[in-house]
Amino acid sequence: SGDYASKPTDFHIASTETRSSTYAGGQASFAANYKRNDLQVGFLSFYQRDNQLFGLIFNDNSGNAPFTDAEHPSANLETFYIDDKFKPFSWLTLSAGMRPTRFSEGNFAATAIALPISESAISPRFGATVTIPRLRWILRAFYGHYYQSPPIETVSGSLITQCQPPNCGFLPLHGERDEEHQFGVTIPYHGWVLDADNFKTNVANFLDHNNLGASNIFFPNTISRAQVRGWELTLRSPRFAKRAQIHLAYSNQIVEGSGTITGGLTDFTLSPELAPLDHDQRNTLNVGGDLTLPW
Repeated sequence: SGDYASKPTDFHIASTETRSSTYAGGQASFAANYKRNDLQVGFLSFYQRDNQLFGLIFNDNSGNAPFTDAEHPSANLETFYIDDKFKPFSWLTLSAGMRPTRFSEGNFAATAIALPISESAISPRFGATVTIPRLRWILRAFYGHYYQSPPIETVSGSLITQCQPPNCGFLPLHGERDEEHQFGVTIPYHGWVLDADNFKTNVANFLDHNNLGASNIFFPNTISRAQVRGWELTLRSPRFAKRAQIHLAYSNQIVEGSGTITGGLTDFTLSPELAPLDHDQRNTLNVGGDLTLPW
């Protein structure tokens, strides 16, 4: 649960949000090794029900009357997954898998803008790892699809009247769909290990958010297209005197979006070119170590 309350006299808008979530889930998995195969099969199910009360008081002399909106949405998700790692040679490992997912939501208030939706996705994944003899360098490659279900609540009721089309509107939220590929190499040298990888993710219905004014209340939304690109470099030392180890990690990542807002609060404007999103994080550097004390 979580509560957010403003002072009733806040300028320009005093906002209130009270919410709670109740959820339950279960997972069953099976693993088996047969000859050169490592097989994993499993099923995951999840159910959630939310209760949310949202209210606004207008202190901007606009004349808008205060209002509240109550939501009681629910949703369920079922996923089956199968993955197999096959090792035809000691220096080669191949992997393949698939993850069918079904998501369904409902039980919205009669005035809800986000109509109940039901959608499914099939997410294949493939990978390969090659170890170069003598050098012991490890080369890896991966390609896969991912599905992320949407938030099960947005806003409805009187708030919709504050958003006047065609310049403003609320659209139903749908799940995010990702396509990712990455390449990497691990290089050991006299106890030191250097690891580098490059990745790119193409996203449809990128899950994002807009906040209400300067508050900590966020409206979820989805952007029609996004792209995540980056590379990472990690260096880890051997253990000194069997007690100390140091590491360095550097990441460069760019997150860009384009198109229109396809779900949530939108003004229907089009952005044909990729542009950085507000949570774009270019460079991250981390240096650290750990020490085991004698006692």
